[in-house]
Amino acid sequence: MGTVSGSGNYCKQSPFSIHAFPNPGYVFHQWESITEGSEPTTMPLSETETQVVLTDEKPVTIKAHFRYENKAIVTVSSDGHGSVSSGGVIPINTPFTISATPAPGYEFDYWTKDGTWVSDNPNYTTTVTTNDPVTFIAYFKESITTTFNVSYMVDMQGFESQSTIEYTDPSGQGHVETLTPITHSYNVKQGSNVRISIQLNSYYSDIIYCMYMAPDGSIRDMSANTSMIVDYFDYENVSGENNVIIRAETFDFREEFQ
Repeated sequence: MGTVSGSGNYCKQSPFSIHAFPNPGYVFHQWESITEGSEPTTMPLSETETQVVLTDEKPVTIKAHFRYENKAIVTVSSDGHGSVSSGGVIPINTPFTISATPAPGYEFDYWTKDGTWVSDNPNYTTTVTTNDPVTFIAYFKESITTTFNVSYMVDMQGFESQSTIEYTDPSGQGHVETLTPITHSYNVKQGSNVRISIQLNSYYSDIIYCMYMAPDGSIRDMSANTSMIVDYFDYENVSGENNVIIRAETFDFREEFQ
């Protein structure tokens, strides 16, 4: 990156000069003093020459730092819950893209640049405008899912009839249906709007009793409904690990067991 001159033996309080000579493509950035005693006094004389005055008689090491002239060192790292694309030496004012991929159970949250928020796009395109080193860090958040356990309708003989469960996912992944009387659980991403429907067997037409347990743990009864499909409601902005229990009884079954 460059060379230096000015090493030697000097008396305390006697000024001397040190020089930094950058290689082609590099520029001098700064001096770093490493000493066990008092810091020496420095005064820049030119772009590459600095005057030094020792204030202590202990040995002093002064290190020259160089930087790329028209490029910047870009470091890309993760908070530990995902992987990121590599950094490198990036030309000034040239667009480049950094990418973040979450680990299982996590989703991308945001990027920071030198500690300041810059984007919530996992594939972030940006530029550097100076030759100062830049550090980007990708932050991830835990994916929170909600599990819905559903009990099924019963007919007058006590058999479970088929049920249909649909959920709307903002990511556009569609819906899930179950057509057999077997207990299932469904994982729904946090923030999803969930719609739950129940349908009678084709030879029964009335539901007089419905109950569901909402995600907040409350239990509510529904009034009689004669439609073939009972829509309970849309659960908006679902979060946490919660059970939704739904039970419906046909009119004949209810009468038989009163």
